[in-house]
Amino acid sequence: MSINFEELARARADDIVDLTQRLVAIRTVNYDTTNFPNGGPDGMESPGEESKVAEVIADEFRAMGIEPQFFGEHPRQDVVGVIGRQEPGYRKLLLPTHSDTVPSGEEAWTEMADPFKPVVKDGYIFGRGSFDNKGPMAATIAMARMLKQYEDQIPGAIIFAAVHDEEVGMSAGLTELVKSGSIDATDAIIPDVGEEMARVIIAEKEIMMLDVIAKGKEAHGSTPQNGINAVVALAGYMAALDNYVLRHEADPRFSDGPTINVGMLNGGSAPNTVPGSAKASLDMRYLPGRTRRQVLRELRNLRRTYEKGGATFRPVVKMHMESHSVDPDDDLVKAIVQYSGADAIGIGGRTVCGALAKAGLTAVGWGPGEDKYFHVADERIAVQQLVDFAAKGSEIAMYVAQQRVH
Repeated sequence: MSINFEELARARADDIVDLTQRLVAIRTVNYDTTNFPNGGPDGMESPGEESKVAEVIADEFRAMGIEPQFFGEHPRQDVVGVIGRQEPGYRKLLLPTHSDTVPSGEEAWTEMADPFKPVVKDGYIFGRGSFDNKGPMAATIAMARMLKQYEDQIPGAIIFAAVHDEEVGMSAGLTELVKSGSIDATDAIIPDVGEEMARVIIAEKEIMMLDVIAKGKEAHGSTPQNGINAVVALAGYMAALDNYVLRHEADPRFSDGPTINVGMLNGGSAPNTVPGSAKASLDMRYLPGRTRRQVLRELRNLRRTYEKGGATFRPVVKMHMESHSVDPDDDLVKAIVQYSGADAIGIGGRTVCGALAKAGLTAVGWGPGEDKYFHVADERIAVQQLVDFAAKGSEIAMYVAQQRVH
């Protein structure tokens, strides 16, 4: 039996717009309390408060005959709904979206007076969270409604989840659900990457954040020859890194090679003192296949050139995230490419896919929305993209949940 999900999704367009607007109107602004000691932004009493969204999505599940499952503690709860016969040996696809948003920001919104009073204009839904991630959430609920009608044809499972703490905790809610076994899935599609459904994210670069601490020798500013200027030495080293390309082999999944960004440089205590110490903070992203040890060795060999003046440099790794990749010939990737026409690519950013992969899932990023509207004033998402995502996503989800686990 052939199902015309495109036609079904068009019939659900008004529902998608309505639910997106209702979700945007719910303030679920997430923030780090250390950055807001005098109270949360946008009138928030506490971070996230995602239970408000969880209740709305739970009502949607109940209306279509799906029993909602709640996880976590109020006011930061997750809600999960499952369709399919859930027979052993078949694949179980997870389609999670996150309930929290970033603050409305300091820039003025020109398309609306209040970022939490959504408007529909020129084919777009405007409002904080419309793109990231409440519009895609509404589209997945439309998927659930459509797929529920054909549950008898789904031997596996399709799992829909609205989860908390993505914007600050880097998907803490979702990763905890998977790690704890509260969600049992074999595959996952994360619709929080933009790319207008034209690309499926199958690889992510290795990320290393580190400080480079320079040590020199203090002296009076009138006799700089008696000191070793740590700021000047470090600035020279950082200038070299800014133009340096880490060793790598070309990877067709990535449009560029490894990158190094010198994000911060500071040091010294007064203009009339030769600084004896300085610190630079770097963001390094390199292609799969190279190890953290290899990269640090490469930096050490380079810095020796700049230590000849007497200054020394010590790297301190602050954060390291391993690369993530999925075989482009994996069935999940091939299904998305087949049904959507998307290209499989790698990115320098980071999604929750790597964490899900560690838990044993095949996870990729694919979804609606234009990247330029992430975290900005006048955030928006095209209604047609949400409708198309609901249609194509339903086709992909049904296909995956009809396949046996290899």
